[in-house]
Amino acid sequence: MSFIAKSVNFSQTDFLKANFLAKAAETYNKAYSGERERPVKEHTTFFVPNNNNKYYLFVINKSLIEQRGSAFDILYFFPSSYLCTSPVASVPVNVASDFYIETESVFSGSDGGLLLEGYLYIGADGKQTMMLTDFLVRGDTVVDLDYPLRHTLLVELIRNVGILNNHTKITVHPFVSSENDTLMSVIKNNFVFCDQLVCTEVITDGYKKSLQLEMPIEPVEINQIIVKEKYPDTYSVLDKYGLKCGILYIKGISESRYMRGIMQFQQRTIVPCKFNNTFRKWQPVLNS
Repeated sequence: MSFIAKSVNFSQTDFLKANFLAKAAETYNKAYSGERERPVKEHTTFFVPNNNNKYYLFVINKSLIEQRGSAFDILYFFPSSYLCTSPVASVPVNVASDFYIETESVFSGSDGGLLLEGYLYIGADGKQTMMLTDFLVRGDTVVDLDYPLRHTLLVELIRNVGILNNHTKITVHPFVSSENDTLMSVIKNNFVFCDQLVCTEVITDGYKKSLQLEMPIEPVEINQIIVKEKYPDTYSVLDKYGLKCGILYIKGISESRYMRGIMQFQQRTIVPCKFNNTFRKWQPVLNS
């Protein structure tokens, strides 16, 4: 963990994660758990070519943590567990970490907390660019709009955000709809980080997301939080930040017995997993 802003201390960051980020993650997970009918129906598929270095950004006004007025926002950047070994030389391998930046308050709505999603790119000069792809939660409410509208909100949100600390920049990531998929090659060839593109994120029904790898990547073993659901052999997968990242893939009787054994007397636990690129799901690692 690195602290780019020295005024952000450990106690504040622990308080931020426990009292605000955890609630935002829970709000998002409940909204898209499949247990409720979404008011927004979307039939268009969207594609986001990317470097497989998915990051989340949580923005909150410092006044909520210090319990006094503040003209500053705390920006917490943290990686997704989808990060695998990267074949791109310009992207560090397995060194993803979370970090904080404190900046003047330029995000509208940061007083209630904002949870955003995107991809982190590192240029040849070593500077970082966070390219946002989705607006997940504002305050205690999920941003339940169709994907193009959420993308438009991101553009409005960062309108006044420049280079944060002479090292990190925030922009909005381009995407292509299935109705204009012929533009995919145009974006890939003209994208500022085109040499880093290794996969495409596919967004269906407005919020369901999966990755299509364009280059062979060896998945790494990651400890994931596994939560037992109400149906047999059905488990949700949460990353270490509490964000739901899919359903556990159970392959055969041996994995079924393994999971039933460790979940017999508990509702959730930590299990070593690898991402199955064929079925686009996390799978338990039995020999760990």
